[in-house]
Amino acid sequence: MISKRRLAIRLTIGVVLLAMPAALMAACGSGGFDEGGPASPADVPELGAAQLGGGAGPTPIPVTPTPTPTPSPKHLTLYESPWEGTYTVGDRTKNIVIEFAKPELTGEGAARRREEGNIDVEGITMQLTFVRVDPETSDVSFRVYDVKTNFVGVLEGDKISGSVAEGDILAEAGTFEVFAR
Repeated sequence: MISKRRLAIRLTIGVVLLAMPAALMAACGSGGFDEGGPASPADVPELGAAQLGGGAGPTPIPVTPTPTPTPSPKHLTLYESPWEGTYTVGDRTKNIVIEFAKPELTGEGAARRREEGNIDVEGITMQLTFVRVDPETSDVSFRVYDVKTNFVGVLEGDKISGSVAEGDILAEAGTFEVFAR
């Protein structure tokens, strides 16, 4: 059986817990809108009507396009014409044609991609990814994701030559050499 003292404590706690929400609502306002009151609907701008820095409501964040790197004038020749040559891995030599493109974002949403050029390997065309050109050292690197091949070379005038790694984990190493047409 519950003692009278415990019953009194439990009833007091129950009353306090029931009274707290009512006290909070009273302290914070009536919960409804009073015409002309401090938070009437006429004072709150409609979504999209707020101006940057206007202080009324959430500040909209302007959408800016993703910046694309601007190539140095020294390396603009990379984009002027197709590059033809070969790459050799093991005892296999393949003819290739590479067309670098100035980086550009294409597509919308999940289909958004960065166009950086294409490589044609004996009649099969694939997209280049992660094309990088160092303006100080003339280092050029790019990947062909479809066949998991990485190219790392040096641009010297109208020639790019360097190494090739085919595969993910146990990559086979080789060399490549292409010339501007």
